[in-house]
Amino acid sequence: MKITAILSALAAATIVSAGKFIPVDNSKSAGVVENAFIIEYEDGVDHAKANNFLNSRKVQYKVRGEFNVFNGASIQVSSGHAGEDLAKIPGVKRVWPVEIYSVGQPKPIDADPVKALLTSAHPATGVDYVQKTLKYTGKGVKIGIIDSGVDYTHPALGGCFGKGCRVRYGWDFVGDGVVAKQDSDPRDTCNGHGTHVAGIIGADARKVGAPHPFVGVAPEVTFGAYRALNCKGSGSGDNIMLAMELAFNQGMHIINMSLGSGSAYKETPLAALGDKLAAQGLTVIAAAGNDGDEGVWDVSNAGLGELGTSVASFDNVGGFYNYFKFGGFERAYKTSSAWGKAINLPASATLFPLLNKDGSLSDGCLAANYPAAAKGKVVL
Repeated sequence: MKITAILSALAAATIVSAGKFIPVDNSKSAGVVENAFIIEYEDGVDHAKANNFLNSRKVQYKVRGEFNVFNGASIQVSSGHAGEDLAKIPGVKRVWPVEIYSVGQPKPIDADPVKALLTSAHPATGVDYVQKTLKYTGKGVKIGIIDSGVDYTHPALGGCFGKGCRVRYGWDFVGDGVVAKQDSDPRDTCNGHGTHVAGIIGADARKVGAPHPFVGVAPEVTFGAYRALNCKGSGSGDNIMLAMELAFNQGMHIINMSLGSGSAYKETPLAALGDKLAAQGLTVIAAAGNDGDEGVWDVSNAGLGELGTSVASFDNVGGFYNYFKFGGFERAYKTSSAWGKAINLPASATLFPLLNKDGSLSDGCLAANYPAAAKGKVVL
C-alpha cells in the first residue's frame, strides 16, 4: 500500500511539473494577443479533461479555438493567470502566448522592369524545365494558401470560387477587418498579399489579355484559400493553426504560409503542428523571411519544423537597369531616391574611381577620400 501511494504521488508530481511555458522573443516578433495562450495537452488528455483541469484551478477563460491534429486549444484568459501559471496545471504539456504574424508591405516597382523580371523568373528557378520537359503543370494537385485570402474574381486565377472553379476550397477566419466575423468566403478584398502569392504559384494570364501574360509555377493547380490575415496583413497564430488543420481536412496536398515573424527555436506551435501534418502526408511550405538583415541563420519561425520546408527568396537573373561603361564593362546602378533619374554623361566625361588602399571601391564619405586628381572628373 505504501509503495502504491508513493508511486501515485510521484506520478501526480510528474504531471504537475511537466508543463513548460515558452515565451515569445518580443524583439523579433510582431507582437502577441494580450492574455491569449495556446496550450498543448499531454497525451491522453482531451478537450473535456483539459477544461476540467483549468476550471479546477479557477482559471476564467474563453476558448478561442480547439485543435485536433495538434492536441490542444487556444484560450483567452480573464482571471489574471499568466502563461507560467497555466503550464503548472495537470495535463498541460506546453504553453505559448498567441503570437501575431504579418506579411511585409509591398514596394512599388516601375512598369518596365516587370517584364524582364517575369521573363527570367522561371529559367532562374528551373520552372521552365519542369513545365516544358517534365510536363508538370500542377494538374490534380491541391494547394492551400494560408494568407490574406485570394481574390478569386481575378481572371488569371479562374474568376470564381467553389465547385468547378480553380479556387475551390477555403474559409475566412478573420472577417473584413471591421467586424471579426468568420464566414465561408475567403476572398482577398483589402490586402492583396494572398492573391500575389497565388499568382506566383498558379496564375495563368495567357487568355485574359494581360500586357505581360504571366504563367505561374503550376498553372493547373486547384487552390484552397484560407484567410487568416486581416486587411492590414496580420493575424494570430491560433487562427493560422486552425487554417492549417482545415486545409488538411479539406484534402490539400500542400499548404503555403508566406508569413513573417521573428527567429525562434523550433518549439513553436505552428512548427509543432506543421510536423504533425507533414507526418500524415501534407507538404508544409513556409517562408524563411524577406530581408535576411538579421543574418543567414535568422528564419521566420513558421518554417522551423523538422519536416516542413522553409523557402527563401531567389535573386533574379535579369532585369532592366541604368548602366555606364567603365573598364570595358557595363556596370549597372540604381538612382538615389533624391535624384530619381538616370545620369546622362557627356561623351567627354572622364570617370574616376575612388579606391581604398586595398583596391576596393571607396564609399566617398570623407573629404580625405578625394585626391587632387579627382578634380573635374565624374567620381565613382
